[in-house]
Amino acid sequence: MQIDNVIIYPRKSREDLEREKETGEDSLALMTELLVKTCQRMGISSFDVLPEIGSADTIDGRPVFSDIMTNLIPSGKYQGIVVREISRLGRGNFADAGRIYEAIITHKFYIITTNRVYDPTNKADLRSLRMELFMAREEYEMTKERLWYGRDERAKQGYAGGYLPVLGLTSYRGKFSLVPDELEVLKRIFTMRAEENSCNVIADVLNSEGRLSKKGKKWDPTSIWQILRNKRYIGIAKWGGQEIPAKHPPLVDLDLWEAAQRVNKDKANPNNWVESPYIVRLHCHECGSRMYGSTDSAKTKINGTWKYYNKKPFYVCNGRRTNICSHRVRAEKVHDVIMGELRKMFIEENWKKLVDERNATRKKENLGYLIKEKEKALKVQESFLVKLDLDYKNGLKPALYSRHYEQTENAINTLKHEIRELEKRAKKRKATPPSNIKKQLLDLLDKWDSLTNKRKKEVIRAIFPRIELAKNGEYHIDIELPEKV
Repeated sequence: MQIDNVIIYPRKSREDLEREKETGEDSLALMTELLVKTCQRMGISSFDVLPEIGSADTIDGRPVFSDIMTNLIPSGKYQGIVVREISRLGRGNFADAGRIYEAIITHKFYIITTNRVYDPTNKADLRSLRMELFMAREEYEMTKERLWYGRDERAKQGYAGGYLPVLGLTSYRGKFSLVPDELEVLKRIFTMRAEENSCNVIADVLNSEGRLSKKGKKWDPTSIWQILRNKRYIGIAKWGGQEIPAKHPPLVDLDLWEAAQRVNKDKANPNNWVESPYIVRLHCHECGSRMYGSTDSAKTKINGTWKYYNKKPFYVCNGRRTNICSHRVRAEKVHDVIMGELRKMFIEENWKKLVDERNATRKKENLGYLIKEKEKALKVQESFLVKLDLDYKNGLKPALYSRHYEQTENAINTLKHEIRELEKRAKKRKATPPSNIKKQLLDLLDKWDSLTNKRKKEVIRAIFPRIELAKNGEYHIDIELPEKV
């Protein structure tokens, strides 16, 4: 077969990324030039260059290659793909290797590397291809083991186990350096907490001042809470469930740390716990920010004077994403609207529409197709296992035979487990007809006032995946029929 049109697929490896940091060179451009020269050497003049910017190992994590697998290879427009080496196609799980191999033999698709052409009609090439795909994954696993061993050893000595997300510190080649601007923010966080400010308030203050997190993003309450509980700020590292003296000085004064912990403990004390009155996960329609609950005094204007009265729960937008958005609404009003929407879904035409939409979603997901794809990948692995056995019996005894055999068996067991789980989901879907869901929901509505707020929140989240409120009081509500409630 003549190869007239191919895909050039340059993709960076982790080694390329590290080299770029050190040298500043554009490894993707250099690789593209190399692959174009490979085509020219083979007399292939027609090609499309489709570079992959990301470096994910799985097919689903690489949008360009995912499109190549799903659309371009089956289209018949191309006869092959040009890559630096087989591992650039994928070092993901064995299911990915099975998908690649299946596409190659089904569509008679050539793989061209800088030093070899894999012919999909040649049994020897296919045998080599199977081994290359397997070894790519094996190489990935061995690299990961070495990296993990080094990370584990360093962490046990008090260094950071991975990337250092600690505010106020930076690390390069094992050496720690203090970051003055971040240390100022860190002290501010612990000081405000010691003064009994909530995590929401602390995040709002930092965002209003234009302060960014360690990752260069806006602050949120969860990030504040994690910092307040991280003992590394007082010089104690944690790894493998054990506390180890960190290889850097404490960043927060011990007295300030303990004052902040007293507030944390008081907030988490079961004796002080009161059930949250906020049962709706509400977002601002203008800026997209989460509208968090805030107990505040309501007010009314009487004879030109503002009068404040008893405290009520509100949902408040403080514009965490934009710093320019600000509005609030009584929680009671929000809950009344949502309860009205909940009751309206049982109107016959509304219910029928929800049922039709759920059926369409199920059809689109197509669990039956997913099961068949897993079964195809399983057959590839089982065939490879048979080949390993045959080669061993014939005296070939390939290198790392035991590890190959074990890895393949693990892949087979994983695929069988995934197939069983998909079959369970398919069976479960058949066992939850809309009539049952309707009955359950009506029963819950009958005893709504006796439900805990946590249970009410679960029901609302199951039915309304996204609820937004505009400044003008207009609601934008997504609604769907859940699988269960």
